[in-house]
Amino acid sequence: MNSLKFKVESLKLKNIGKLLKKRLPMRIFKIICKVGKLADSNGLSVYLVGGCVRDLLLGVKNLDLDIVVEGDAIALVGLLKKEFKLNVLTHPRFGTATVTLPDRFKIDFASARKEEYASSAALPSVCFSSIKEDLLRRDFTINTLALKINKTGFGELLDLFDGQKDLTTRKIRLLHDKSFIDDPTRILRAIRFEQRFNFKIEPKTFKLMRRAKGAGLLERLSRFRLGREFILFLKEERPLPAILRFERLYGLNLIHPKIRLDRNIQAGLKSLKYQDGWPAYFALLTNGLNEQELKMLCRDFCLSKKDKQRLNTLRNK
Repeated sequence: MNSLKFKVESLKLKNIGKLLKKRLPMRIFKIICKVGKLADSNGLSVYLVGGCVRDLLLGVKNLDLDIVVEGDAIALVGLLKKEFKLNVLTHPRFGTATVTLPDRFKIDFASARKEEYASSAALPSVCFSSIKEDLLRRDFTINTLALKINKTGFGELLDLFDGQKDLTTRKIRLLHDKSFIDDPTRILRAIRFEQRFNFKIEPKTFKLMRRAKGAGLLERLSRFRLGREFILFLKEERPLPAILRFERLYGLNLIHPKIRLDRNIQAGLKSLKYQDGWPAYFALLTNGLNEQELKMLCRDFCLSKKDKQRLNTLRNK
């Protein structure tokens, strides 16, 4: 995406409610407003958070909506269900719910929470908390922006960690020094966001990435978590820059020792199109693996039966 030039209008934007209304489909905007009114009636604060707010400021289309509730998110979704025809999937242990509209559009809800890590690369323990604590658990400053959707204060932008500034100066910055230790998958995310937006990983964050490499933090991840993050590389609009960056910094042997990014493979990857789908990139990268090795890699990454069939079809071609 080197040709794209993103622009944030101001370092000090306070309210982006009008921008939200302009960018969201009206049917979705009305539901967001209803969520805010229901929250007001029940003494709750609710926010759009993360990537959708970041991309709203960057002028990038993103309808992957995440709503954080300071309070019981599942109870709020229950009230919303009475107002609209919705399909709701809840996870009470984590205080989360996914709402699916009749047209299959999805919105994720979560209670504001705090996370604690018993050890590096372990899954966190969760306890409910404030919006500030919820934002503090996130990966990079550019993903900590929150937009209030209560009727009172609708559109107010919460920017506690200088996320707008880092958007404007095009930087990927960690929130704290232990971030990669807590969750090494953030290393791959840093590379993915850097290449997607043509940003730069700021020096201190890059130094911590190097330190994480020396400590072997990525090797501590389960194969499933590593594979899930790597496949997100392949789902990018232009995967090759992220793949090359990862190869230079860490080496694709972390994915499999037989993967080689020679000139022919690079040329093949460059010729593929986003419409070909991530399995096409995966099939080309794993071209040097025999059938049994590919089968084991697919098992390690917990690929679905449909994905495996697609890979086998591409491989036979």
